[in-house]
Amino acid sequence: MLDGVADGQGTGWAQMNLPRTPLVQVKICGLQPQDDLSFTENPLVHHVGFVFVKASKRYVEPTAVRGAIRALPADTQAVGVFADEPVANILRAVDASGISVAQLHGNEAPAVCQTLKNSGVSVWKAISVPLSDGGLDTVLSQIDLYKDCVDAVLLDAKPPVGANVTGGHGQTFDWTILHRLAAALDGRDWWVAGGLRPDNVAFLLKLCRPTGIDVSSGVERNGRKDVRLINAFLHCVQQTVQLY
Repeated sequence: MLDGVADGQGTGWAQMNLPRTPLVQVKICGLQPQDDLSFTENPLVHHVGFVFVKASKRYVEPTAVRGAIRALPADTQAVGVFADEPVANILRAVDASGISVAQLHGNEAPAVCQTLKNSGVSVWKAISVPLSDGGLDTVLSQIDLYKDCVDAVLLDAKPPVGANVTGGHGQTFDWTILHRLAAALDGRDWWVAGGLRPDNVAFLLKLCRPTGIDVSSGVERNGRKDVRLINAFLHCVQQTVQLY
């Protein structure tokens, strides 16, 4: 047993009477086409993510995930992660893969976000948050710049110096500042990413209530998604949100 979750793939989520619109949504990111997607039966899982950034170790071709996306539950959305791709390339990837959300992790201008939205694509913009004190004003200015031209803001830990990709490094930032960032978002949807794991997600959720949480490396074993870790993560989320 791991945190009350049995070994194996059977979870019995359908019998747990969880609400179909949970107080906190979960996105499992960095999936590969061959991954076991049984965890999407859990009503907490509203999104899954595929990385379309070629520099990432989790990169997948957009065409390779179309079958997996078609097999998702009707209420589970697929997200594609991009970084500084031209709009035309993003739209081609949307068509090739079947994703419904473009998560932008580069230096995309607000105009790029708006163009994608005008094309019918939901847009999340990732904003890097320093790992420790300092830089809060910069983060607040970035929120102000993007909050009106995207569907959601994703607050992610700033990547290490020299990193060639902007996410998926398994590092947390100072979550105690989230209440200030949430206030700046003024009721808009916002997500938290960076270093989330089964053993720390409860702490985050006791500090704040984001729209959703985004996990990748924290539910991996030997570089691949591990259903047992995913189920443990979801169990911890479910146990915590019952306290709201």
